[in-house]
Amino acid sequence: MKGLLVTLFFALLVALPASDAQAQVVFEDFNDGDISDVFTFSETGGGIGVGTTDDRNGTADAALSIGVNPGDTGSFSGFVVSGGAGTTDVTGMTHMSFYLRPQTVQAANVPVVLEINFHEDINGDGVYDGGLEDEYQAIYQVTTGEGYTFVQIPVASFTDDNAVFPGASDGFDYANLFEIVVAYAGVQGPEFALSIDDIVFSSGAPVDPSTSSEDPEAVLPGAVALSPAYPNPFTTQAQFDVTLQQTQPVRVEVFDMLGRSVQVLYDGVMMAGTPHRLTLDGQNLASGMYLYRVTTETFTTTRSIILAQ
Repeated sequence: MKGLLVTLFFALLVALPASDAQAQVVFEDFNDGDISDVFTFSETGGGIGVGTTDDRNGTADAALSIGVNPGDTGSFSGFVVSGGAGTTDVTGMTHMSFYLRPQTVQAANVPVVLEINFHEDINGDGVYDGGLEDEYQAIYQVTTGEGYTFVQIPVASFTDDNAVFPGASDGFDYANLFEIVVAYAGVQGPEFALSIDDIVFSSGAPVDPSTSSEDPEAVLPGAVALSPAYPNPFTTQAQFDVTLQQTQPVRVEVFDMLGRSVQVLYDGVMMAGTPHRLTLDGQNLASGMYLYRVTTETFTTTRSIILAQ
């Protein structure tokens, strides 16, 4: 997370029973309507605030609403949720999922780029130490839409982000997940609001429980494994792999931080089971951060890369 120094105390995870095929750990469901442990940060000309809102089932005050006023400068802001002390063991969990509702996202802020960061607490002192403990980050883009959208992000998409915090660089300890930082990067223009609900870790690709359970495979026909690009940062070319669980149409696209498409790397049917190596060519691009995104009919995942010429 670039230029961001913030501590995020997130909820103590509670293990819940699930099917034999998929274990789940609830991160935060906001069902009690208590947001006294929700904090915000901002380096914009405006600010950020939080409140409660209806959840995806229409229950009042059972989801979190985040309002962002970017002001005139445009920078970053984010929110912090503290639900208890200690760390949580999410070893073996392969996906993080949540419900997201873009309430009043304006065209000037589409897409909104979310930086989602995991922090560990190895020594158990209840404080994230960026000099000794690691921060892992994944990027997700928010686009306009009606109602809540079910979002799933593979845990493997989170990679070491030591641009600001050096950490230990010894791999993330998922037995000691301490806090999660959610930051909005590059926000500008009119104010907007997002809602978030039911943050869950699971083993195996999660299925939206609000859909029919008669044919769960029809809901999410398979996640996409998107590898980190190498090298990163890069100067001329970088490569990454895309692997599908099911053969399906795929679009792989590169965006700048203003949300503009700058390259289409693949657009067609991709076969499942085998890594497909793609090359990002930076020769005609300006230096800076870019997002490369894989989109199927039911799944989207995004990573970041830096071009340093």
